[in-house]
Amino acid sequence: AKIASQPSNLQTPKDALRVRLTEVFLRLQEDLELHRDKLPRALDLAGFSTGESRDLIFPCFDEHFSYSSLDQEEFFKFVKEFTILDLKRQAELFEKFDADGSGRIDPDELADLLKSVGVCPLAHVVKGLVLEVGDGEMVTSLGPAEFQKVLKILRERDGFTLQEVHDLTALFERCDYDGNGRLDNREIGRVLHSLGYSPDHKFDEVLAETDFDHSGTLSKKDFMFFMRRIREREIAFIQKFFNVHDTDGRLGLSFEELEEMLMSLGHLPDRVAMQQTLAQLDLADLDRDFNFSEVWCFIELFRKQEGLPVEDMTEAEDAFQKYAGNPIASTDLMARVLRSLGYHVSFHDAQRAAAM
Repeated sequence: AKIASQPSNLQTPKDALRVRLTEVFLRLQEDLELHRDKLPRALDLAGFSTGESRDLIFPCFDEHFSYSSLDQEEFFKFVKEFTILDLKRQAELFEKFDADGSGRIDPDELADLLKSVGVCPLAHVVKGLVLEVGDGEMVTSLGPAEFQKVLKILRERDGFTLQEVHDLTALFERCDYDGNGRLDNREIGRVLHSLGYSPDHKFDEVLAETDFDHSGTLSKKDFMFFMRRIREREIAFIQKFFNVHDTDGRLGLSFEELEEMLMSLGHLPDRVAMQQTLAQLDLADLDRDFNFSEVWCFIELFRKQEGLPVEDMTEAEDAFQKYAGNPIASTDLMARVLRSLGYHVSFHDAQRAAAM
């Protein structure tokens, strides 16, 4: 086996790719060999593979290699051969969804294309991608090169918009309480709670998938991959509830169906809070049906705001700032905050609530 070299700071695109691949190889190798079974994970980490190309990985490997593992140079060769197949697949997909043969696809066709290969095309993500490819303008159609750029962005950012990446990065840094650049199990739980997930949300299995060095912690890069997996699972989960509660024969949920869905998810929805959350998303018309992307954005925001009306949130935030004054409050301070809001709680009540 060839000896893996440590990556250096090189500037050309070709050398930058080699550095990135070297980093991935060094993280996943055992005895300076990368096993065949780790290739999907390696390509994910390197920003090469999403749902639409995963089925190419093992046929590509089997065509070019006869052993079950690769040294570093062989891994580079594999990525080169995989890239050729991947670009061919992209061209075939583009041609398939270019219905009129014009050499261009519109944003709706892009969403259909992504959906056909297992990528959930949330409307706000597709819009963000199209705006970015169009240098800030909402272009009406995409050519093959622009489509390839869309896939490249999707892969590099793990399917998140640029704003979502910024928000998640800021959340990572805010929850990294010891400042060591990694999140432990407890800090990950706080991240998910900040995003509105239930304290009972189980993430051990996803953590095991994304904790590549088996340290029980996540680096910032691993954290983005972890959040991608969390979102993929949550989208599939919410989609099932969406389908169950879409009962009126129209594609989408009415306000009443949305309320029933929230109750099925374990929430006790306040109608005023629901209306205010929809208004924040420019979805104030309650006589229309909401598509899945709109419902997803609503649930994300509704959870982050704990299902509270705006005035209740403002009152709670003001009370917290008055008594705590920093992002982390002790249990006795939390008891004072709650009492200032009119709740009759003891220290032990606050302690139990803080532990949830």
